[in-house]
Amino acid sequence: MEFLESIFVAPFVEMWNYPAFLAELILVGLSTGVLYSLVALGFVLIFKASGMFNFAQGAMVLFAALTLVGLMEHGVPLWAALLLSMAVMVGLAFAVERLMLRYLVNQEGLILFMATIGLNFILEGTGQPGAEEREAGAFVYPELRVTYEPDGPPPPISRAFGKFTDPGVYASTITHPDMFRDYLIDQLALLQEGY
Repeated sequence: MEFLESIFVAPFVEMWNYPAFLAELILVGLSTGVLYSLVALGFVLIFKASGMFNFAQGAMVLFAALTLVGLMEHGVPLWAALLLSMAVMVGLAFAVERLMLRYLVNQEGLILFMATIGLNFILEGTGQPGAEEREAGAFVYPELRVTYEPDGPPPPISRAFGKFTDPGVYASTITHPDMFRDYLIDQLALLQEGY
């Protein structure tokens, strides 16, 4: 009975007791749904327009994200980095169409498959920061590390967040701590209160 209560009752009690948690779940659910629908829409549009399945679509999204982060790491403001990233991706799309896809019209499916897989590897390789940039401190993010070593049984905390499930070391890197400052303080305060 306790198991069923933890699945069907406890989450709703937590949402009622922590309205910020409910708002967070709604926002995360909506943003995840929007991302999945955009990915699906991209696959469908590409397939309907070209008759081929682009396996490099995920790498193109990664390349766009790394371009945005790279520009911001070099001091470009967010609005300008967004515009520049869009311009880079439009230029990349034109280059891929002119230099690769144009020559693959009416080719066999296996050739198209291998071409988009190759494009995927190229984009993943060129999108990553170089060793010199990483050694110089660019693209290095702070790590938040918390060690939980209880002396006895863990306290009975029913909420699904702000708690430890098992003893051990919990670590995460944080891209922009200043953006997540309030959230991190709230979560760490819950850990401090409970443990």
